[in-house]
Amino acid sequence: MSLILSAAVLDEIRFEANYDSYDSMLMRLDPIRFRGLGQAHREVFIRHAVTVCDEWQLHFVEDVAYVMFVMSFLGSHFHQDMRYQFCVPNWNARPKGR
Repeated sequence: MSLILSAAVLDEIRFEANYDSYDSMLMRLDPIRFRGLGQAHREVFIRHAVTVCDEWQLHFVEDVAYVMFVMSFLGSHFHQDMRYQFCVPNWNARPKGR
């Protein structure tokens, strides 16, 4: 007998398993700012960062931490802002010389 989990369930398990790490990273980055957001808004911010990283195929905890760091300074939707397009990975671009 095998257990088949949906992609949404697997994503939720991964989020819950790493949530404390993400939360502590934010609190070390700027404790006054992120404590002021409150637990519910912090969770929304972290979920948004994880979702963006999933879209960019960045799955390591450190990758999500870096994206949260950038989001905390440039804005949580910097990847949609044309001023910061140089920061957004372009996975479809061909490397030079190919």
